[in-house]
Amino acid sequence: MKKNKLMMMVVLVLSVFLLASCSAEYEPVDNYEPDQDSTVLLDLTTPTRKIIYQVEATLYVDDIDQSIEDIRDLLEGDEWFDLENKSDRYGDLIVRVKTENLDDFIASLNSNYQVSNFTKSATDISLEYQTTEHKIESYEAERAQLVILYEGASLSDMITINTRIAQIDLELGELQGTLNQFDSLVEYSKVTLSLRQNTVASKLPFGSRIVDGFINGFNGLIGFFDILIIALANLLPFAIVFVPAGYGAYRLHKHIHQKNLAKINKK
Repeated sequence: MKKNKLMMMVVLVLSVFLLASCSAEYEPVDNYEPDQDSTVLLDLTTPTRKIIYQVEATLYVDDIDQSIEDIRDLLEGDEWFDLENKSDRYGDLIVRVKTENLDDFIASLNSNYQVSNFTKSATDISLEYQTTEHKIESYEAERAQLVILYEGASLSDMITINTRIAQIDLELGELQGTLNQFDSLVEYSKVTLSLRQNTVASKLPFGSRIVDGFINGFNGLIGFFDILIIALANLLPFAIVFVPAGYGAYRLHKHIHQKNLAKINKK
């Protein structure tokens, strides 16, 4: 019995000692200050990639008109020509192709035409895009705060607040327009194509080339006479005026000269 009481006393003393030790070493969690050197900061500012792609190429084709129509058929319903300019042997196109379809479009061009001078460039506008977004967020936050202040403002303050809100709305409109332009340039790639007609003379029979050469020479001769006749027609009014005047001056000079000779002979 005495042994049991002694053991209980020992346990009680040890418990009190342990509790005192724990309370002395304990510090509240609210006072915790992390070591700055060991703190890991998450990078939340990495922008979403915004890439603008542009393609330039020269295509050698057999028929300019037909090739333009074939290229048009390669486009989806929401893709289009920004520019179409053509002549008998040349053509220039600026095509807007969805970026997600760009590789397939280029592959189709390589399959159907002889492609040269090919260039594909990429411009990263991610930072510009993110900066514009942050400006919009900042202006929107300022505008929301001004709306709250407007409720309890005086008349003069209301005028000032309205003026600032109008300025913010103007800035927001311009910034949103910039974002829309960025989105369009990212979503639709610009493809600039120069079409050149293949030389077909070497593919024609010898007799056909002789006939074509004779026809071209005859057309050139007709063109020469056309130019000559037009030039003569342009000079005709001057000839009507100056030829008679020149002839009259010549006759007068000759008459005076003969008269002078007659006087000399009499002497």
